[in-house]
Amino acid sequence: MNLFANPEKVFNSFRRVLISQDGRAGRTNPLRGLPRWNVNLSVGKKTTITETANLVFSFDFFNVDNHVDFANPSLSLTDPRNFGVITSQANAPRRIQFGLRVEF
Repeated sequence: MNLFANPEKVFNSFRRVLISQDGRAGRTNPLRGLPRWNVNLSVGKKTTITETANLVFSFDFFNVDNHVDFANPSLSLTDPRNFGVITSQANAPRRIQFGLRVEF
């Protein structure tokens, strides 16, 4: 996936920082990728066994809808063909975690 329709044209509008002429380099990551969002869900149930003992069940779901968040694009000035190309995923796939706890 590429962030730009014509990455070489965008690449040609950049230049390397000239230490002797540029006083400040600016932000380290001026171009950012697509927005990121995530939905997590946690459900729990507490059950009383006796007066002093409880049983707690928990169910945790991470990335519930299992969607992909793409990482920031490559902004390497050494390779114009890969400038703006997104090559990795920023989040993990869906994970489900079950828990059981005894309280006394």
